[in-house]
Amino acid sequence: QDEGKFRAWNPFTDQDRRAERMESDPFIPDRAIQDMSFRSKGEKLFTVCRLKNGTEIYSYSSKADPKPGDPVDLIWIDEKIKYSGHYAEWQARLSDRKGRMIWSSWPARGNEALLNLYHRAEEDEKKPAPKRDVEKFQLEFDKNSFIEKNEIRKRLAGWSPAQRVARN
Repeated sequence: QDEGKFRAWNPFTDQDRRAERMESDPFIPDRAIQDMSFRSKGEKLFTVCRLKNGTEIYSYSSKADPKPGDPVDLIWIDEKIKYSGHYAEWQARLSDRKGRMIWSSWPARGNEALLNLYHRAEEDEKKPAPKRDVEKFQLEFDKNSFIEKNEIRKRLAGWSPAQRVARN
């Protein structure tokens, strides 16, 4: 307000400024997209998105066999995977380009690859930062400043001890 610059809107501290909110542009604006192929256009499930700058973004299901061979810069796994053995193939594809992998999930039973990666990250925490290969970031539900304290209290009260541990 004082500087005339846009910033993130905080629903807890900015309630009196609700009318000033503006939607942000899409993460990848239409003007940057060359073409897209869809598995299901109605559900917005794409298989490939080609950007005008030459970047190609592919989407695969963890239920299918992994596509072998192509070197990649980044692999992002969201939630758990069907077959833990696929992780080794995906990891191998990163070597040619010194790529990175991001796995956004919490360790869960039946997902051996993620549990092993979690344990590697714990071991790497003992090393100095430049020597680490794996790093974990933990988001804690009860410390989320964007969720009202009363809502946090209600959710925690409704969860079993195991659910609280998993979500915190």
